[in-house]
Amino acid sequence: MVAPLALVLAFSLPPHVRIAPEQQRVPMRVAADGTIAATVTDASGMPRILTWNHERRPRLISPSAHLDPGELSASLELGGFDGTGIIYATLVKSMELEAGGNQTLPGVYPSGAFVPLDLKRCSAIAPSDFLPHVERVAGDVVYLTYESPDSTEVLDGDQTSDFAPYAVRLDGSSCVLLGRASIRDVSGDYVVGFRGYLGTFIAPTDFDTDSQRYVAVRIHQGSLTELGPGVAMAVAADGTAVGADAPPGFHQTTSTTVNGRTSTTSCCTPHAMLWRVDGTLIALAPNARSSVAYAVDDDGTVGGMLIDAAGKHRAFVWRNGTLRLLDDAVHAPGWRFEAVFAFGLHHEILGVGTHNGTAMVFEVSRVFRRLK
Repeated sequence: MVAPLALVLAFSLPPHVRIAPEQQRVPMRVAADGTIAATVTDASGMPRILTWNHERRPRLISPSAHLDPGELSASLELGGFDGTGIIYATLVKSMELEAGGNQTLPGVYPSGAFVPLDLKRCSAIAPSDFLPHVERVAGDVVYLTYESPDSTEVLDGDQTSDFAPYAVRLDGSSCVLLGRASIRDVSGDYVVGFRGYLGTFIAPTDFDTDSQRYVAVRIHQGSLTELGPGVAMAVAADGTAVGADAPPGFHQTTSTTVNGRTSTTSCCTPHAMLWRVDGTLIALAPNARSSVAYAVDDDGTVGGMLIDAAGKHRAFVWRNGTLRLLDDAVHAPGWRFEAVFAFGLHHEILGVGTHNGTAMVFEVSRVFRRLK
């Protein structure tokens, strides 16, 4: 059901389905025909895919209810749309230990049924025990991260970068290695993401994550550039990258008491950042407790999430050096906007929030952006 509210369209979520305002991957994508899709979590906490067509009617896509021997659960994570509107996704199977740990299976949904991608052409690039994950689709080109294998028994003491993730482009009959990194977004000729380091070597995805030093990266025409601390979550066609100076969704506060004295440390608290191609680095929300930029439009507008002094998630937009909370920019009765995740075909702002206390996905027109 769609309800127009001032400048806002509200898209309903099925019962017990949610989209968290803090994410390690951007959960929302827009197809060329205006269809919106998002990775959501159901009542059991498992990822699923929810779509809204041009009439904004929701449809939940789930893996098959059937589990094979050794499978504990199955989840589905959105990658994106190809040029014809077909959804690309990653099927993630949680396996019993004797069955070899988690398995990932990139595939497509051409007509409501999951069809695995043929990744044989990538077998010479990434070892078979790595875990392929669809990150982004541009036209008919698929971008994948081959994440580190689940088993970490062989990793202790390794300093070779051999188990670091692979960033890969799957284009027709070719599979091209872009570098040792995790991809997060693609636009035009630019690919962005991050690396983790342990000392001087590029670290595996799932090994000693508390001690890793995370570095945002941008890949252009075969050249990988490290941008500085953090994770690049999105990129515009001109190469402008946005994200945060630490991985979003990781941050946590730990309290330790020694001899009656308690000390508190905060690990990996992210702060929204922008990296221009000329090397300029901009902190987008320097006064927020934490923040992440999830989207950047080709006109330079940035969208994301910050946590305010009261500990509440607040959606923000940033443009030409000015940051505005979406609540203040739109003034929509009953709404609290929590995070911006994407921009639509006509520069609409898309994200999650609540309307009269009910979780909703929103689409905000850009009329207010003509106001200073």
